[in-house]
Amino acid sequence: MEYQKDTTHVIIQFNKETKQGKASIDLVPISWTYIENNTLYCKYPTKENYHKIDIMSKVSSAHETSWKGYKIHVIKEVGNYEQGVRRMNRAFSNTVIHSSNAEEKYSSEEGDDIVDLSGNELKKCLKDIPSYDIAEKKNNGN
Repeated sequence: MEYQKDTTHVIIQFNKETKQGKASIDLVPISWTYIENNTLYCKYPTKENYHKIDIMSKVSSAHETSWKGYKIHVIKEVGNYEQGVRRMNRAFSNTVIHSSNAEEKYSSEEGDDIVDLSGNELKKCLKDIPSYDIAEKKNNGN
């Protein structure tokens, strides 16, 4: 695949869904992508390196030979890592999220009315979620 001249990173979607049936996207350097038999792939870190993916992507680290290749498609080309992060955040903030009590595993509420949240309404709801401090929980002996 030929990228635009100023492209350094791409927002990709993996062709294989997660075990929960969800699509996975990420921001990776173009050097991690390649074409084989007319199919676009991305070399992606092993689970042991998941905690380093953001840093490796930001500095455009070379992929390792041990990384597995995954079928992908490019959602958006970007000029640098920071632009890619902004575009991903914008995509998430403009996405309508559907939720219902029936989908909530531990919900004690009855009913299955779907609630559509987007934009400022979504931000407000997410802002109201209290933080969970693991260190505080450990200190309390729980």
